[in-house]
Amino acid sequence: MEQNRPAPRRALSPKERRRRHRIRLVRNWTVFLLSCGAVMAVMTGGILWLLPRAYALIAPPTAFEAREYEGGAETDLSDKRLMLVNANLPLTEEPTPELAVADDATGVSLEAEAAAAYREMAEAAKQDEIELVLTAGYQDAAARQSAITRICELQRENEEMGQLHALPNRTKDGQPFELLANCFGPEDIDTAMQSGAQGVGLLRTGYMMLPGRILDEQEQYFFYCSCLAAAQGRQVTVRTFDFGSDRTISDAYQGLQSSKLGLRGIRNSLRQPRQFETQICALLRAAHRGPLRVMFPMVTDVEDWDAAMRVVERCREHLRERGVPFKEDTKFGVMLSVPAACLTAEEFVAHGVDFLVVGTNDLTQYTHAADRELASAEHYYRPASSAMKKLITMVMDAARERDVPVTICGLAVGNPANTVQYLQLGLRSFSVSPQNLLNVKKALLEL
Repeated sequence: MEQNRPAPRRALSPKERRRRHRIRLVRNWTVFLLSCGAVMAVMTGGILWLLPRAYALIAPPTAFEAREYEGGAETDLSDKRLMLVNANLPLTEEPTPELAVADDATGVSLEAEAAAAYREMAEAAKQDEIELVLTAGYQDAAARQSAITRICELQRENEEMGQLHALPNRTKDGQPFELLANCFGPEDIDTAMQSGAQGVGLLRTGYMMLPGRILDEQEQYFFYCSCLAAAQGRQVTVRTFDFGSDRTISDAYQGLQSSKLGLRGIRNSLRQPRQFETQICALLRAAHRGPLRVMFPMVTDVEDWDAAMRVVERCREHLRERGVPFKEDTKFGVMLSVPAACLTAEEFVAHGVDFLVVGTNDLTQYTHAADRELASAEHYYRPASSAMKKLITMVMDAARERDVPVTICGLAVGNPANTVQYLQLGLRSFSVSPQNLLNVKKALLEL
């Protein structure tokens, strides 16, 4: 076992110890110096990288003596489009290019070279039976800035309106209100729904007619069904034909007797029973496909209402005989556009109207004897006058006795100031143009 033990280490001589010490000393100093060099290299590189960037932040821009671009041998210095523009050579005046009309149909102008090129391209396209439409052309700096400013304003308005859209239709004191839309057809109904309308308060049927021809029952039926589809399950209130001197169609126009104070609305419809029955049949059929109600315009007294409802009953019987599905309990109401009808609103309620609609356009002009299209009588056309408020209050009182719903519509309702006054009279259902929906909502939310 003693043979497996390691041999004892030999003691170093003094000379060997001094030699080993010197080796260790040299090694340690070498490592130290190399470390210092590496640190210095990193610091120097960092400083060299940082200095130009710091200087760029704090140093003023360099001012050049030269203020013009001399160009090259092939450069046309008279061509303002080749002007050098930068921070040191700012554009002091926008150059006005040589313009030419590129499209005679639209009158849009381009730079002369571009206009000539466009005309050549348009002519080549025409030979291939392709029609080009030039929608935009040259705009100066002021026009461009105005467009940019308007775009920014619209973006801000859209953001604000988007926030309004999400808020419930309720005033600050907790009063709920209904916002409906005045529409002409499926296209603007779709727009109204996207703008937050809760339904269609007035569908103007006269505008679906082709020039010189009344649509037949099936054509009208498809039109009303398309409107119901666009409303996405929300209620659509249809106004029957309201032809007159200002709303003409050859088959319905009766000359001077069909004036604003003559055979308009239900008066005209009752004079043409076949045309009226065609419309009522189409409406009853469409009501089977969605929430649709019908109102008669220009009703003066209950005799007009009773006569119209007799036509409705004949149409119901006719549809039963034909075996065509329709909605038996379709709701019918009157549009109060004549002061006489407002003064006797309780009689309409007693005769079973399902709803009432106050039409401010005609009611205002008939109350004040002021044509709404006549500028010289503008002062007298006041849809929120004391007289109008009294008429509306009478309507509200009569409707309240039997819980008949009342809606107010017309251009005046699109004015938030008027709508606020109508709400204070007790109205809670408003029908306005799609573009005015959110403005009216904003005003009512602040009450």
